[in-house]
Amino acid sequence: MKLKDFLKIFGAIVALQVASVYRQESDVLYYLSKPLIMASLGIFVYSKLNGEELKAKGFLFVAIFFSWLGDILLMFEGTPMFLAGMGSFALAHVGYIVFHRIHFTKSNGYKIFSAVLYCLILATLVLYLVNIPKNLEMFIYAYFLVLMIHLIIATLNSDSSNLGALPAIGIGLFVVSDALIGINIFGGAKSVYISMAVMFSYSVSQAMIILGILKKKGLSE
Repeated sequence: MKLKDFLKIFGAIVALQVASVYRQESDVLYYLSKPLIMASLGIFVYSKLNGEELKAKGFLFVAIFFSWLGDILLMFEGTPMFLAGMGSFALAHVGYIVFHRIHFTKSNGYKIFSAVLYCLILATLVLYLVNIPKNLEMFIYAYFLVLMIHLIIATLNSDSSNLGALPAIGIGLFVVSDALIGINIFGGAKSVYISMAVMFSYSVSQAMIILGILKKKGLSE
């Protein structure tokens, strides 16, 4: 399947998920469409990488699997499920981090400064906007640390000669999506519009990370 054809299918899945969030009463549509976001990306990636040589591609599938599992866990209410979902996403980011580490090339002072600055700006934004409950601080800060490591190493690998800018922009958007989740959960009354923004930004971020890697390696078509 060509990338443009897959993007039509992926866009339709995301649209169904966002629509189900908006309508709220569409439980069947919600529970069917959300797991399909990462499942569809996983199937497309497998179709492109099957038989292809790409260093550390197994860690890319690890990231996709735990993202898919995290999506499922976060469909259910309650603090235990929230922590389980967050833990699953932490493992997904570890998969991405290892993939980036294996593809890491020599860096320079400017790239390191840019990566750290990018990280600090987003981290400051998130910590300013999200009121984290005391009983969850340890878990959320640990997850956030993993997220920031992913952000930094993706930025360091963003040269056009390496993995390109799309994965770095994608993880930045992922941070924004997580910040919106925090605002929605810990900020008082939930907003359906923030929930819609969460799913849209999350879906786009994952697509940018994964498809950006494939495209830069010439494996997307």
